[in-house]
Amino acid sequence: MRILEELTETNREKGSTLVIVYLPERGDVTHRESDQWRRFLKDNAETHGWHLVDLIDDFRRYPADEIDSLFNGHYSPKGNALVARLLHERLLLIPALTQSLQAPLSATSSAP
Repeated sequence: MRILEELTETNREKGSTLVIVYLPERGDVTHRESDQWRRFLKDNAETHGWHLVDLIDDFRRYPADEIDSLFNGHYSPKGNALVARLLHERLLLIPALTQSLQAPLSATSSAP
């Protein structure tokens, strides 16, 4: 897919780490239509050296009777908190990002 190839090349030129994040929609939790696309992304991430963070399986493991509490058209506050926690945990597993994610905010901020 051309956009992914361009993103890969741009990140390679900049020496940065490309991370694609797949955030689940309500339908992803209860249906399997996105599974083929996610498999394509996973295979290409491995082939092209970028990282895929896919949170759908985490959402699918959430208790079924609590899934609706994670969404309110978009994410609910509870859903946002879950995404933030999971995303932070996954990003910490990427060696190129670990140091910057563990640094205090003031150390990584360029603002005075």
